Amino acid sequence: MFRVNLATGDLCLAVAGWMFPTALSLELSRAYSTATPDAAPLGPHWKLWDPEYLDEQGSQISFHSGGQAIAQFESVGAPPADGDAFSIAIEANGQYLVTDRQQGKRYRLSKLGLPQLQVELTDRYGNTMVRRYDVRGQLVELIDSDQRKFRLTYAADRLTEIVLVAGSSTETDETVLACEYDTLGQLVRTRDWPNVVREYQYVDGKMVRFTNPLGGTHFAAFDDTGRCRTVWEQDGVRSYAYEYDTERRQTTLRNRNGHVQLFRFNEQNALIESVNPLGASRQLLRDIDGSLIAELGPDGSVIGSWHVATGENQVTQLDPLGAVTIIQFNDDGAIKSVTDVAENQWTYEYDERGDVATALTPAGSWQFEYAPQGDLHRVVDAGGGQLKITHENRHRRTTVVDAANQTEKLEYDRWGRLVKAYNGRGWGYDIEYSGGTHELRFSDKQYERFTYDVLNNLTQYEDAIGRRWRYHYDAFGRMIEATDPLQKTVKYSYDCEGRIEQVANEAHVTFTTAYDAAGKIVQQTDFGHSSRQYVYDATGKLRQIVTGDGKQIAVDTDAASQMVGLDTETAGYQRNAFDQAGRRTRIETAGATLEFAYDALGRVVQEVVDGDAVDYSYGWHELPVEIKTKRRRVNYNYDVAKNLCTASDDRGLQINFQEDPATLTTTADYGSGWQVSRRYDERSHLIEQVVRRNGSEVIGETYRYDAAGNLLERVRRGGERLEFTHSSRRELVECRLDGVVARRYRYDDAGNITETINGDVEYLPGNRLRQWSGAEIKYDGDGRPVEKISDSERCSYEFDFAGQIVEARRAEGVSSYTYDGIARRLKWSTPLGSGTTRWACDWLLDEVHEDGTQLAYVVHPIRQVVLAVAIDNIWYLVVTDQHGEATDLLNMETGQSAWKSLPMGFDSQVVHDHLQGHWRVRGIGQIADPDSELIYQRARYYVPEIGRFFSPDPLSVAAGWNVYSYCLNQPLRYIDPTGLCPTLSESDCSQLRNNIRNRATSVETRWQEMQTPVSILPWSTPPALPKGGIYAAPILAADNSVVPAGSKSKGSLETHIDAYQQEQKGLKRTMQEYHAGGCREYETPAERAEMRAMGKWQNKKIELPTYPLKNAPPDIRAKLGI
Repeated sequence: MFRVNLATGDLCLAVAGWMFPTALSLELSRAYSTATPDAAPLGPHWKLWDPEYLDEQGSQISFHSGGQAIAQFESVGAPPADGDAFSIAIEANGQYLVTDRQQGKRYRLSKLGLPQLQVELTDRYGNTMVRRYDVRGQLVELIDSDQRKFRLTYAADRLTEIVLVAGSSTETDETVLACEYDTLGQLVRTRDWPNVVREYQYVDGKMVRFTNPLGGTHFAAFDDTGRCRTVWEQDGVRSYAYEYDTERRQTTLRNRNGHVQLFRFNEQNALIESVNPLGASRQLLRDIDGSLIAELGPDGSVIGSWHVATGENQVTQLDPLGAVTIIQFNDDGAIKSVTDVAENQWTYEYDERGDVATALTPAGSWQFEYAPQGDLHRVVDAGGGQLKITHENRHRRTTVVDAANQTEKLEYDRWGRLVKAYNGRGWGYDIEYSGGTHELRFSDKQYERFTYDVLNNLTQYEDAIGRRWRYHYDAFGRMIEATDPLQKTVKYSYDCEGRIEQVANEAHVTFTTAYDAAGKIVQQTDFGHSSRQYVYDATGKLRQIVTGDGKQIAVDTDAASQMVGLDTETAGYQRNAFDQAGRRTRIETAGATLEFAYDALGRVVQEVVDGDAVDYSYGWHELPVEIKTKRRRVNYNYDVAKNLCTASDDRGLQINFQEDPATLTTTADYGSGWQVSRRYDERSHLIEQVVRRNGSEVIGETYRYDAAGNLLERVRRGGERLEFTHSSRRELVECRLDGVVARRYRYDDAGNITETINGDVEYLPGNRLRQWSGAEIKYDGDGRPVEKISDSERCSYEFDFAGQIVEARRAEGVSSYTYDGIARRLKWSTPLGSGTTRWACDWLLDEVHEDGTQLAYVVHPIRQVVLAVAIDNIWYLVVTDQHGEATDLLNMETGQSAWKSLPMGFDSQVVHDHLQGHWRVRGIGQIADPDSELIYQRARYYVPEIGRFFSPDPLSVAAGWNVYSYCLNQPLRYIDPTGLCPTLSESDCSQLRNNIRNRATSVETRWQEMQTPVSILPWSTPPALPKGGIYAAPILAADNSVVPAGSKSKGSLETHIDAYQQEQKGLKRTMQEYHAGGCREYETPAERAEMRAMGKWQNKKIELPTYPLKNAPPDIRAKLGI
């Protein structure tokens, strides 16, 4: 969509997706604005480069860059004064050398005056870029620091083609950009690499039509003064009309539904107030220079305020709750320290080139070293772990050695795309690019294919066994259909603001969302036709939720919009308290009061439930080294790479861990002769597990998978064989035990199990159970089952406002359950017994049963599986399968099996239980309830017999369109520890990490093109000077503030914003799938560090700085890019 400057009415278009390698993107701004004057060689209103050159005017010499004279010299070769930003000299070969002393750049120019034949730019690291011009002053050749050569061709002073010249005999010339013009010299068509076409049309010299590469057309119309008055898309769904009131200095924006927003500006065209369609006002208070000093909400409360202490190199920020953050700068304008709202401090030291050398954090010191060309070469974390990075062959080959001394080798093509990634053992993958298709070919000959359209939207994914998922988009890049391998389709429709308005699932049943004029959700109607309504106050804060059966939930929020209270008439309440950093410190419910305390890094150091405390101690990282209560202590020890080395309990247990990267084997030594070894394949699939006692094998089992990573077989030596079959969309359809069918499942289009080996299952609209095992199910207005009626019994269930069962009534009696504020069950009382549970964050810690039996759990802090359990002070080794489900408990004193189970996917079959039902843990986060035959899974309960949750997801459709679905019907691939979102298996997470590496490289390439050393490029209105250019006159900035004359330019936001956002789309989708899949628990320390590094690219948003610094010293403004 076109962008419009609300103060001036200027129309802007940032062209996304032009695939320019790094150096070339510095030259082409590739952005259109009606405020830009006529400029060759792309025609009127297109922002372009301006050559650097020297000009003599009398006795003075001027250095020009970006169309502006940015330095004046009285003579050549004179030593610069202390305050001079530039110096000039003549070299032995007759070239002029201009040095930017602040940024460390050097310009070599061939002679004075236009045209310049050659300009050589060298940055502070010695990286060089050469630009050559013809006699008309047109750039005809560019050679970047990676020695890539680009050739530019012109006709009638208009750029017609840019070619990446072959650099070797194995390469060919490739066209980067081809341009076509009308008879007036206006750009009407571009074709960029790889064959992406855009078209433009003009009236009276102004662009009125733009057709994107998908064929979607954007239109614009102007008033008599040249201001944009209307923009719209070809289908008319999205359209905006602008009205300008020059006298009142205000602009109204009206969308297709007639909703009007009002914007007011001051004399400098800086925004001072915006009013949404519901009349809620947001005011911006500015000083006499136009700098923002405070923001006021609709009720007049201060949302935020900022203060720049000129001369003190300090910025102070105040949030709505009065919390203060202080940022200090050194004399070079670099951040010296940050003091947060809790008075924790981070300080930074720099090397002579201005790069961070040391970062002192509350957890310790980090060290950074750089290669001569400026690339990060070595990182030493606070725990002494090292990450070494080596770049070869002009950045096309990179070697990374992590803290565990594991090596990864990466190779890139000349476009900067990742083409090879291999570890030190030779395992990895190649990526082949063919048009929009990216094919990953792995060392084991398996493959995956990803296909993208010209806007980088994923259109098809094909897994290693040929199953395809397809995605379709409208002409403007909005997804409208998603089709699975069974050809079942989910369809999406949008409102006039591009928000999802309706979703039709595979069974053609709809989920609808309604918004108010301000864009807030006011009603959602689910697939079962139940509606929830949301009520807001005049300031836009949520105040009430009305459930599907008319029950009201009162909502209270604080000044920072944090939810501090929820109240219902009959379903309980919740009170929250927060510290100044926004962390919850207290959660009070009808069941319990939970309190948290944090350290300087935001790690929980204590949690107290109704006066009973659990304390945590840490080293330099986020993993606990000690968990302590009044009666018990559990300790963990890690190496420098954060691999778990030991886990011990003060009751006499110590487990030692070792990893052998050469054989991909992990070994856990439990003492007393017990040892568990697990061997993995290169894709992180568990393929063999052996439990030994005194060297003799007690349990030995092997696992086999298909090419897509689905478990096909688990064979226990001397024991049972489990075989699994999956559908083309990866759903579990059958389990065989020793060749005999033990479980069978059939599904409807929406993924509901309609048939099991025990009979059929019937459903109501909205994926709700109608009948199961001869029982009829009745629901409340929110889709929660409140009654189960059969010929033999009548069961009723009562839920709290969070959707948790608090009471169940059956013929045998009443069961009641008590939870804390984060869905952890603390107490239970059933006809079969009662008990209490103590938790350590998300892990089981202790359990006490009514008969006095006590259980003490030791949990793996990374994998989160139970390693061992003490039952009445007798230790049992817990054996788990490929995705963490318990299969055996072995008495470590006698060697006997105390409990055994056969996990069959959706449920498990207990073979024997000599523990009188006290061991109830199944998969990660699962606790079996024998009285109800349900499994407690934090936020809700699960029905293993029919493989679905008993109640809908409290997060609604956030984790999938079927809110009752369990693990997407892939229970051998996913887990769901909290009952809120299915999580992936270890092998699937490994594959996703490979995809993320590829996508993050692509996004990083775009970011590097932006050449932004500290912050994003803040200016959106012309003229778009090259970075470092001096504005001769005041310029309007992207936030409608004024950039004073004499300020340095940091480039144009429009130059890169759309292209960068398109690249981020793919990365964000994959990262969301990764985190939603719970993959973090499977990460090695090196992978965790890598994911943090790659994750920054999805969070690097294109946005204005959160505080202005125009009143700060010029060197600080320049350093921060303001």
